[in-house]
Amino acid sequence: MCRDDQAGGRCGGVVSMRWKSLKGCAFSVAVFCSGSVVHAQEPYPRLDALACFKAFDSIDSLEEAYRSVFQVQCVSMAADYCEAEVTGPRLACLADLEASLVDYVDAQTPLLPDQIDGGSLTSHFYERRIKEFRSDADPNERCTQERALDRQICRILNASTRFWALWDLAKRAGVSLP
Repeated sequence: MCRDDQAGGRCGGVVSMRWKSLKGCAFSVAVFCSGSVVHAQEPYPRLDALACFKAFDSIDSLEEAYRSVFQVQCVSMAADYCEAEVTGPRLACLADLEASLVDYVDAQTPLLPDQIDGGSLTSHFYERRIKEFRSDADPNERCTQERALDRQICRILNASTRFWALWDLAKRAGVSLP
């Protein structure tokens, strides 16, 4: 397969088109066919970033590099979807996305053990990360932007970072999250 870094940039269009096709196809399956459009308390539809994320996590044959990229895109696409007119007020849609991530993290965090078995470096790394994870209970205090939209985007970035950290810690601990 032609890669830009190996071919001096001569094949960018081919790789880019294949990547876009793969991405589009994968998201069509993960987001729309898995029933990932949810309805919030309001009558507006929302994309379910959690269902999308879990759908990619469940595909065993997917290489980890692709899985990570697609899972990041789940949150990104849900946030982008908030710009569509059908979702209602943009800030409310973004707040719903943030709330779904925060609620999930808060509900699943108690499932993570304080320590894991394994090599001393592995267990030490996990213990340090789980302490940091639990001590950073309110990362939104750093979101002090003047514009409400900028503050909400900061809050979503914090929530999604904690969400991905939860999944990483759960994998390291051998904990299966619902």
